[in-house]
Amino acid sequence: MSDEAPETPPETSAEPKRYDILLVSQNRAFNVVEQGLKSLVNYLQASGLTRIYDEAVAEEWTEIYGKVGPSSHELFVKGAYDDPAPVYHELMIRGGTRPARVPYGPADPEESCYFWIEIRGALFDDLTGKIKIKLREVMVTRFDMFVRPHEALPPHAIVPPEEAPIDKKKKKEGPAHRVGTAVEEF
Repeated sequence: MSDEAPETPPETSAEPKRYDILLVSQNRAFNVVEQGLKSLVNYLQASGLTRIYDEAVAEEWTEIYGKVGPSSHELFVKGAYDDPAPVYHELMIRGGTRPARVPYGPADPEESCYFWIEIRGALFDDLTGKIKIKLREVMVTRFDMFVRPHEALPPHAIVPPEEAPIDKKKKKEGPAHRVGTAVEEF
């Protein structure tokens, strides 16, 4: 009889390999107006690809965070998906009028742009052709896609007080506008 410990079988419950996918417009100066960002979010939510659960809204930039929706698997696979593991951990959209450094991907690490979509912790390293075409149609731009191994979810952005959005009602402060005729006595 041997004193060696029996070989343990490989774990079947281990976390599968995951990826981070970054979609950046090929035109790095591409910018999305507020209504365009709303249109993208509406499309993603209405099609069940994500459920928005958090956001950071500053005067010059916005980050929107989404969790897995009922049809999120359609980002990566055609047809049904029955694996209990979520197809991604988080989807993040960044847009605004102030450029930010791209987190990874382009050859130049100092490259910045105004808009990107990031899928964090995805089980797959590529999107379906249907989704690529739909995103190109909705955003009216072509995307470069960068992939890296997923390590951990980064913390969500926090808007500093000096970057908080200006209330549009307060922005219009000035003399009160009158309607009608003013009567003055002499």
